[in-house]
Amino acid sequence: MKENDQEQAMQFGQRVKEIRKTLRLSQKEFAESLGISGTFVSEVESGKYKPCYDFFYNMMEHFNVNLHYLLSGQGEMFIRDMKPAETEIGEPFSSITKTEDILWYMTRSPMFMHSMFGFASRYLYENRTFVELEIAAYNAKKSGEKKKPK
Repeated sequence: MKENDQEQAMQFGQRVKEIRKTLRLSQKEFAESLGISGTFVSEVESGKYKPCYDFFYNMMEHFNVNLHYLLSGQGEMFIRDMKPAETEIGEPFSSITKTEDILWYMTRSPMFMHSMFGFASRYLYENRTFVELEIAAYNAKKSGEKKKPK
């Protein structure tokens, strides 16, 4: 792991630990509620392991963790109000700033890109038959287009 990546992983791990301690949960209790092992939690908290999509999703779903805080350390630790963004004429698209922040982070964070690659890899593996059929159909179409005279 590059030095900057390691530093990001350590900071991320400290935020996970801070969230867990704020919830007053042991590593074991925290892990059980997320459906993962205590060892995994320990490795994330120490910066040795970068979690994938499921971890982020479960943190948000089970504990109302603010993903912006989890990924960047900015903002509130927990989401207080789960209401959808206001859509009145006076405040259309009031959540756009946070969306832009998330998109900015997604394109610049090696940890986030690694996590999304893990999610994509698992998706491709779990759906490999369907993916292989789609690739075969695409290749057949592509080779058929090459054979046609122009």
